[in-house]
Amino acid sequence: MLDWDDLRFFLSVARHGNLVAAAKELGVAQSTVGRRLASLESSLGVRLLNRTPDGYVATTAGERVRTEAERVETGSLALEREVGGRDTRLVGSVRVTCAESVANHVLAECLA
Repeated sequence: MLDWDDLRFFLSVARHGNLVAAAKELGVAQSTVGRRLASLESSLGVRLLNRTPDGYVATTAGERVRTEAERVETGSLALEREVGGRDTRLVGSVRVTCAESVANHVLAECLA
């Protein structure tokens, strides 16, 4: 079964071309990135990245997975922006008490 979180690791390696940069971006060890990449390849039963002297390069299957993974990433980020924090948003009236001169000359502009 595909672990959706493995797609984040794959995308990072595909974008950076190496495990070290991907690990820094993800805040994990290089070995973790390698394991997660191997896990994704194993679950899909296909090699996604080839290691070259210049770094990791996507295979044909890897390019297809990258396209879909980027679509999933975009949808996930949109979902997070859309519904994230809805239960913790502040709602209701706010009352401000201050001297009338401050209210007229300072707060009126700020609160407008």
